[in-house]
Amino acid sequence: MKGCTTARLSAEPVAPADLSFLLALWSDNRVAKSLGGPRSVGQADRVLGIDVRHWVIYGFGRWILCCEAGP
Repeated sequence: MKGCTTARLSAEPVAPADLSFLLALWSDNRVAKSLGGPRSVGQADRVLGIDVRHWVIYGFGRWILCCEAGP
């Protein structure tokens, strides 16, 4: 599946290159609280691998969303 982009939002299927972004999220206790708790590098890598394979097998899964600040 290809991603999609609007004027203020981009969405891409999760990819191996997203590991550092996901680590940053799961390392922030405020954010990790809503994501099931903090994860180590190994745990994050394992979850990412599962998510990437899910896309390959089923054609859908976790998305990475990026928002542009409005005016």
